[in-house]
Amino acid sequence: MKIDPTNRVAIVTGACTGLGREPALLLARPEAKVVINDRPPKPTFQCTSSNTGA
Repeated sequence: MKIDPTNRVAIVTGACTGLGREPALLLARPEAKVVINDRPPKPTFQCTSSNTGA
């Protein structure tokens, strides 16, 4: 199944490790909007920075 990510928002929980990480990385494309969540907040920032170059 192919879903066009344009004008959609994906919310991925547990996005820095384990089962949540791969979907977050697959969805992280220029045309997609991805909201990630993990706990505690500090690793989430590190995860985002390391995967997006932010």
